[in-house]
Amino acid sequence: MHVDALTVGAGRAGLAAAVRLADLARNAGTPIEILLIEKGWNVGAHSLSGAVINPSALPESLPDVPSPPR
Repeated sequence: MHVDALTVGAGRAGLAAAVRLADLARNAGTPIEILLIEKGWNVGAHSLSGAVINPSALPESLPDVPSPPR
C-alpha cells in the first residue's frame, strides 16, 4: 500500500498532525494519501474524555467542522 504520510497513533497529536498536513496539501492543491494507525477500537479511543481535552481548541484545529449547539 502506498501512502504519502503515515501517522502512528490517532490521539491528540497524531490527529492534529494529520489534519494539519491535509490542510496544507489541500491549500497547495496537492492531493495526498494519509494513513492513521491506531491500536484502540476507534480514533482517539485512548485520549478523548472531558478531563483530557479542552474543547475550545477544536474550532481552531478543525475550522470546517461546525460547533455543537450550546
